[in-house]
Amino acid sequence: MYKFRKFLRNTRGAAAVEFAFIMPLLLLISFATIEFIAVTFEYHKANEATRVIARNLSLAAPLVSEATLIAANTYTCTTATCSGISGMITDAQALLPYLTASDVEISYEITDLGNIGYSVGYKPMIVVKLTDLTYNFVMLGAFPGVPDSIALTPAETSILGKWY
Repeated sequence: MYKFRKFLRNTRGAAAVEFAFIMPLLLLISFATIEFIAVTFEYHKANEATRVIARNLSLAAPLVSEATLIAANTYTCTTATCSGISGMITDAQALLPYLTASDVEISYEITDLGNIGYSVGYKPMIVVKLTDLTYNFVMLGAFPGVPDSIALTPAETSILGKWY
C-alpha cells in the first residue's frame, strides 16, 4: 500500500505527458498559420496574374472585332471563340505555372468615352477573371478532418483597351 501511495504522489514525467497532449494542437496552429500565409500569397499571385493578362490585352489589338462588339455590346472570349488567349497568358504563367487558357475568362464591353477627337468613340473595357483555382495544402492535409485543398476566390481585373 505504501508503494502505491508513493507512486501516486510521484510527479516525475508529468511535463512529458502534458506536452504529449498539447503538442498536436501546437503543431496544428503552427501549420495552419504557415498555410494561411501560403494561401494569401497564392491569391496575391492570382490577382497579379490577372493584372498581367489585362495589361497584355490592353496593349495588343483586341481579340474581338469592332463589329462583333458593337452588335453584342458585351462579348466574352473563350478558348473556342478567341484563339489569341493562349498567347496572352504566357507572362502570367511565370507567376502561376499551372494556369491554362481554360481557367481564364476574358470579356470585352463597349465603353463610350464621348468621341473626343477620335473618329470612333469606343474603347473596350477588358475584364479578366481567373476561375477554378485551388490551393493544395502541404502540411494541413496530414491532419484528420482537414480537406486536401481549398478553392480560391476568383481573381478579377478590369482595364481599358485600345481605341477601335
